[in-house]
Amino acid sequence: PEYFTAPLFAAIKHGHLDLVKILIDEGKADPALVEELTDDSAVDVALACREFAILDYLNAQLPTRERWSPHYVLVTTTGTGRNLEIGKEICRRFLGKGHRVLLVCNSKSIHNNRDELESVVDSIQKELRSDTNNPHVDCIVGSLETVKGTRALAAKIRKRLPLLNTLIHNAVLWATESKRKRNEDGLERSFMVNCMARKILTNELMPLLNQNDDSRILYFLPDNSTATLYTPDLNATPFGNDFHWYRTISRTAGCSTLSFLSAVREASDTSVAVSLVQAGRISEALPTATSSTWLVYLLSWLFYLQGLVLWIDDNPVKLVTAAEPFLLAEIGEFESLNGKTFHAQSGLTTETIGVDTRSVLLSRATLEEWEQWMSDFLSRSSKS
Repeated sequence: PEYFTAPLFAAIKHGHLDLVKILIDEGKADPALVEELTDDSAVDVALACREFAILDYLNAQLPTRERWSPHYVLVTTTGTGRNLEIGKEICRRFLGKGHRVLLVCNSKSIHNNRDELESVVDSIQKELRSDTNNPHVDCIVGSLETVKGTRALAAKIRKRLPLLNTLIHNAVLWATESKRKRNEDGLERSFMVNCMARKILTNELMPLLNQNDDSRILYFLPDNSTATLYTPDLNATPFGNDFHWYRTISRTAGCSTLSFLSAVREASDTSVAVSLVQAGRISEALPTATSSTWLVYLLSWLFYLQGLVLWIDDNPVKLVTAAEPFLLAEIGEFESLNGKTFHAQSGLTTETIGVDTRSVLLSRATLEEWEQWMSDFLSRSSKS
């Protein structure tokens, strides 16, 4: 068997699955042995070479306790623009390491025609599989814009990804319309996507996350600066009564942060770690320039200078890519991450939300009042 183990590593490196099968099935090569020069196992080599079909085969040959265990990752996106591109880059980071990924696209943000929806989903899946050589990626469409739609999406996720252990709240909707838009629940559209959808998915998927190993939830916040934080109002922000075409993103991001604090509290009695990724300006992981790119960047700089989104750290000029949520999910010490804030390019901090920021966010209502309001609203929605 050891005679056939040396060529096994060469076959893996060159992507010859059929030869790997012959060496193991007929030559009795041992997939558990390590390469002499590197001390890497066959699984390590398959991962490093991104030969994921071979990895799946090798895993099936090993005893259960010796198998490599991937993360099962859910990434939410609005389904369009920069948020989708950032979501896809996050997926690439996980897929490139051999993990399993389910990408969610918000249906209201893309197309209403069923054929067009299927075309978009198929295109995204093919792109990610081609980029990473990992077949273990699926893309589904669901609504993040209504309570009923988000609950239905959660049910679909439980069915499609029963081993889910990494939930990434990446979807962020920018309210750049001149007028507010409310959904069927009476909630302002961006508040629903940026806060309530995250709350619902966390609540609905928490039992599943808790039963799986090494589970974590990442709340991802968008571009920000040290300028003004527009405080959310419990009696106005959810319904868009304080709607403003650029201040609303700050208020709803603040609501998302409150939702994060609530999730930290709820997860304290579970094995699930809840963390927040506080980003700087998104400068990479964007698509090739198009005719409208100049407008996107112009608006981005305007938003940045106006200080639209909560900034926890003290340095406004930072860059962030999808490496941050990936790093946070890979860190390994999941229990120690609960309640922590991760700042772009500064590493994992040991601090939670700053006292000053917390006092601003809670200046008009306590965290308990926000939690009670969301709980009561969702309870009423489930009965209607």
